Amino acid sequence: MVSNEVKEKFVELRAKGISFAKIADELEVSKPTLISWSQELKDDIANMETVQRDSFYEKYRIDKLKRIEVFSQELDRFWVEFWKRDLSGVPTDKLFLLLTKLQQSLDNEVEPTRFLGKKTQLEFYDDVSWIA
Repeated sequence: MVSNEVKEKFVELRAKGISFAKIADELEVSKPTLISWSQELKDDIANMETVQRDSFYEKYRIDKLKRIEVFSQELDRFWVEFWKRDLSGVPTDKLFLLLTKLQQSLDNEVEPTRFLGKKTQLEFYDDVSWIA
């Protein structure tokens, strides 16, 4: 009889996309048994894939927020330096170009704010379609 821990490890490895052959070697279980388990545990495998995918999405979201923070900080530094310039020097155009690129990078990272549910009072008054 196989322990639940072995089956849990199988689910984890299959959810990661590991082949039956590699799992068979690692868990010392025959491939036909693993194929049988994959049918028996298909919902568990699908759920584990979802959990792993959500984990990657969360990591990406955190990485994205960090990039937005860094771009914002750099943009602030460049604006401070840009406003110190008298615009008559040649290096200013290069600073402006870099400033523009940083702004574009920040714009590419920021997503519009969207609210779900009922309209807020402010949105209600912005929507004039009800007047007609």
